Parts: sequence; C-alpha cells; structure tokens
Amino acid sequence: MLRSKLLRELYQQHTLSRADLTRLTGASSASVTQIIRELLDEGVVQEQGSQQEGLGRPRVMLCIQQDFRCVVGIRMVSQEIHASLMNLRGHSLCQLTHHLTSFEPHQVTAELAEVVHKLILQGGISKDKLLGVGLALSGIVDARQNLCVYSFLLGWKHVPIGEMLEKRLSVPVRVDNDVNSITIAQKLFSEMRLERYFTVLYIGEGIGAGFYHDDELLTGRNNAAGEIGHFTVVRNGRLCICGKRGCLQAYASTDSLLHQAREQGLDIETLEDLHHAALQGDPEVLRLLNFAGQLVGLALSYVIDTLDIQKVIVYAPTCNTERTFQNALLEAVHHHSLPLVDSPKTILFKPGEPELWLAGAGGIAINAFLNDQLKLPLTASVHER
Repeated sequence: MLRSKLLRELYQQHTLSRADLTRLTGASSASVTQIIRELLDEGVVQEQGSQQEGLGRPRVMLCIQQDFRCVVGIRMVSQEIHASLMNLRGHSLCQLTHHLTSFEPHQVTAELAEVVHKLILQGGISKDKLLGVGLALSGIVDARQNLCVYSFLLGWKHVPIGEMLEKRLSVPVRVDNDVNSITIAQKLFSEMRLERYFTVLYIGEGIGAGFYHDDELLTGRNNAAGEIGHFTVVRNGRLCICGKRGCLQAYASTDSLLHQAREQGLDIETLEDLHHAALQGDPEVLRLLNFAGQLVGLALSYVIDTLDIQKVIVYAPTCNTERTFQNALLEAVHHHSLPLVDSPKTILFKPGEPELWLAGAGGIAINAFLNDQLKLPLTASVHER
C-alpha cells in the first residue's frame, strides 16, 4: 500500500525528496526510506540532484526512471488494432496498425500477440524490458477480472481476453473500457494529474464518460459507470441501438447525427460533410448540432450535480466544426445544474486525436504499475535505442 502511494506521488509530482514523501503519505521516515531504497535497487526510482532549503543538509531529489521499462498500449476499434510501445511517461517509441481478420476471441488473441512481438522487435528491446500491456476496448469491461463483459461492436460477451493474451505472451496484461483509458491518460499525462475530481466525456460512434472522484477512477459495482449515452433525454424519442427510446446516443453520437441529417434529405455522408455544412451555415445542420449540444449539456448537468464535479473535458468531433454545439452544451449545463457561486465549472473542449487513445491504452498498464499490481521481471536488458 505504501509502495503504491510513494510511486503515485513521485509520478504526479515528478520530483520529491524523502522528506516530501514522508509528509505527503503520512508514513514514518523509516518506512519511506526502506521502500525508496528497494525502488532504487530495482531501478524504478533514481536520484536527481539536490535542493538546498535553509541551513540544513541539501535534500536529495527523487524521480521515477521513465525508461527503466516499457509498456505496450493497444486500442481495438472496429476491425483495426492500433498499438504503441511507450515509456512510463507515455512517450511513444514506435507504433503500428493491424487489420483484424476476425472477431473470434482466440484469433484476436493470436493477432494481438503478433502485434506485441512486432513492436518489441521494432522498438529494439528485449521481452523482459516489457512491463505490461494495456488493452482498451469499447463496451463494458471488468478491469479487476481482465474480462470483456459485453461489447456490441465486437460481438463479445464474457470474454476473458486479458487472461487469454497474458497466457499467450507471458507478460502482464490489463484491460479496461476505452473511455476509462483516456480518463486515465488525463490523470497520468495532462494538467489533470493533480486534480482529484474531474470527468471526461467522449462523443463518437458511442457516448461514454469516465470519472475521477477523490483521486480514484469510478467504475461501479458492475463496471458500467459512465454509460451516459443511455441516459433518457427525450421521452418516447428516437430508437437507440440498446433497444430503448430517447437515449442521448440516439441524438448526439456521430452516427446518429449523420443519420438524422440524411433523414432531413441533406447530402451528408461523412463527418467532414457535416463539418463543411456547419461552417457554411446550413440551418438544418446547425439545428441538429444545437439540439445535440442541449441534450449533452442536460445529461452532463446530472453528472456534475450527482458527483459534485467542477472540471469536465469533452472530446467530440462536433467540437471541431464551429461553436454551435459548444455554446448549446454550455448553456444547458448552466441552465440545468445547481448554481454554486464558490465552485465555478470548467468545461474544456478537445479533439479526440489518435495519440490520445494510444496513450490511454498504455496508461492502463502504467496505472496498474503505479498501483503496484504488475510484477517486475527479475532482469531486463538495457534499452538499445
């Protein structure tokens, strides 16, 4: 437990002294010194200069050695595997994309293992340099059991993909939901690393959210926390793929927006067409984006008030068009959420770059390492790069 606390404090703060770690964790100086000695011996932590404060002895500063091991991050989207070999700060060393030949779990496992082996070869490292693999999937994932509970896109139910891949590779594997993965990426690699409470909302083919609450990722008893796309926002509304009517996803997902545009007789086939029409001021497209923004803002206000969240990051392709969607969302949040004068809400809009998803997938493994859930190999060769 203390080892995990020390690792996480060092990761979030970048450099700290032993005295800093003692103060931040509330542990005894002797316990901190002992565990830091172990981490130094393992090569996980290194000393990085000293700082003089007052008249006492200079404080020796410590940091995590970001290149002492690597992780592989893999995201499965549709029939493509996107993968990256990266260091412990999420910096990519090499990447590749692979087209799946099948969604059959054993075949997928074989192809995932092949991708990992190719990255190891391409990155010029030995296998014992690999700390672990993070796998990000769409759908409901039991991260504790490394189990895909249900994925509509993959057609999977109760597939132990983490265990299957771990047996194939003889390397630790951790699996999580893809939106949780980008939430973890925000916690590890962005300005959110020091925030204890925030939400990430992703709008794409589906709509989902990830939550950090009191510095912990919320997953829920059944690992279904964050299924905001299936909030009912219109009574007896449009039919959703889940079988219900009036779900947020049936109005504001990218697929739904394109479908609604075509229903209006508009010549729109792709998101690029939608963006272009919005920029040209097409009234029907602007109406669709405005209504979608209002509904997303309504659903988001429920989350903000329920979890007492003040910071939200929204990833959505519709954020890249013009400000109709954003303004409608912000107005709805302001109108529907509880007004707390001393707690202003910050909502940031960002595009969902491919690198974000890879960083998130790798972040699954890095996060498990910081939680002291990955067992280190006894030896590792020096990185050849």
